[in-house]
Amino acid sequence: MVKTERIRYIFKTFWDTFGGYKRQILLMSGLGFMGSITEGIGIGSMIPLLSLAGGSSAAGTDVLSQAIQKAFLFLHLPFTIKFILIGIFLMFLLRTVFIFLSNYVTALIVNDFQLNMRKRLFALTLGSRWEYLAKQKMGHLEQSLTTIVDTGPHIFKQMSSLLMLSFALLVYTVLAMNVSVIATLGSLGLVVVSFLILKPLFYRTRAASKETEVWYRDIAHHINQTMIGIKSIKAGAAENAFLTKADQLFTKYKKLDLRLTIINAFIGALSKPLSILFILLLFVFFYKIQGFEYPSFIVIVYAIYRIFNYSEGIQHEVNKLNTTVPYLNSLQDFESDVRKQQEADKGQGQFKFNRAIEFKNVFFNYEGGREVLNGLGFQISKGETIGLIGPSGAGKTTIVDLLLRLYQPKTGEILVDGIDVSLISMREWRKQIGYVPQDPFLLNDSIANNIKFYNPAITDVKMREAATLAQSIDFIESQPQGFETVVGDRGVLLSGGQRQRIVLAKILAQSPKILILDEATNALDAESEQAIKQTIKQLHGKMTIIIIAHRPSTVVDVGRILVLNQGRIVEEGKPATILSDKTSYFYKMYQAGIYGLN
Repeated sequence: MVKTERIRYIFKTFWDTFGGYKRQILLMSGLGFMGSITEGIGIGSMIPLLSLAGGSSAAGTDVLSQAIQKAFLFLHLPFTIKFILIGIFLMFLLRTVFIFLSNYVTALIVNDFQLNMRKRLFALTLGSRWEYLAKQKMGHLEQSLTTIVDTGPHIFKQMSSLLMLSFALLVYTVLAMNVSVIATLGSLGLVVVSFLILKPLFYRTRAASKETEVWYRDIAHHINQTMIGIKSIKAGAAENAFLTKADQLFTKYKKLDLRLTIINAFIGALSKPLSILFILLLFVFFYKIQGFEYPSFIVIVYAIYRIFNYSEGIQHEVNKLNTTVPYLNSLQDFESDVRKQQEADKGQGQFKFNRAIEFKNVFFNYEGGREVLNGLGFQISKGETIGLIGPSGAGKTTIVDLLLRLYQPKTGEILVDGIDVSLISMREWRKQIGYVPQDPFLLNDSIANNIKFYNPAITDVKMREAATLAQSIDFIESQPQGFETVVGDRGVLLSGGQRQRIVLAKILAQSPKILILDEATNALDAESEQAIKQTIKQLHGKMTIIIIAHRPSTVVDVGRILVLNQGRIVEEGKPATILSDKTSYFYKMYQAGIYGLN
């Protein structure tokens, strides 16, 4: 019962994944079946060929030989060695054509599946909720889109191979039964017995494969994490700790892989002695009976040998299916999960911002966490530059995430010109917001491509204007290849200030209506900070700017400061006004000597 359920599960997994290719699967199966039939006829023709070559005037007493002779008579062809040889050659030539076409259809299905699966998973991932994406381990998505998508479709190749082997097994079984029913049934019985003996190994293979897939993901995650933090690892002389962790992962993977290899080798090695032993017994059986015919004996020995070969092939493919199915299950589970996590965008309205953005009695808490925003309320007028400051954990970044619509308020509203932002198309909304994070994101590509960010609407002229406004044109043009200079992985070949100014140029090239700088200057030197402040000054009144900062110097020139604490606005006003209040948070920041005012 367990075995039957397992077989149903494998076929259901296969059909759920490849059910959209019904016609192609039918064509592939038909071509494979015709290939097996033509091979069977070609081998069956050996009986009359050998009979005639041995001096016999008869084609053979078996049903197949008689049918072949009648086919020659029907086609008005002489039933001679010459024409039988031509017929055998033509059968195997047709077999080659049928098998080639079947394999070609299989390749088309697999390649189309891989392409569509990668495109679909990547699109679904990009459309997922931020809350879901933030919990994913680095390397897991990469593994799903590359290795697992490559491994998953192997199930189709294996099922295709299993189908072809089954057709061939059926044809050779009929061919063998045409000569001796008893010998054929005996060989099939031995096949069943060997399968029952090996069945426990199939279960072990499946369990080991499932465990291997999990460890493979963990290895990818560890490697990704290590390479992203390689500078900190080297700076802190922590290489040995990361090597130890990697050794543990690699060793476990090696043990699992070795276990799979040993099991597969044992399964393959066991079937050979059994098949040879049966063929020797078959010879003794045929030799002792009356009417022993060498042509029939040769054909049935070959047919039974092929029965064992194809049975071994079927067992091997079943074993490989046990290895592959966990990867395909992982792919299906990933797609199922990511479909459930799609961003809900019910907004259809266009972006219009003429007056103000308002947070109105907004409450928010992260899943299972404390309340971060507690009845928050404030307004930002169009063209205004505001500074948002407060202690760590006050909710500053949460406000940014809500503005970017990565999260939705638990209660309350975020309005633009009095309209709830949830009624505006999310894509249209985000296209109008420029976001500069503390950790700049750069492609391992040229400066030009980083500023244009794959947007064909950004011309070279617009790119240069944005670079000039971002105070980055001078250092770009000082590079050996100017805008074509490659910045390295995550911009590693540039300084922190240069990276941040390129990111700012990228945002400005998109001409957003709202610019958000989320602690974008906290890790910069004074010169780089001053350059970005100069950019902000030039944008005053032309763009609505929200600056999240810890340094008083970053926000001292803004039009208005909002001080956030425990999820509420506790101070608000012009920088000079708040600074004159010695009890204010902003004054205490200044007095702490973090930075002086110009």
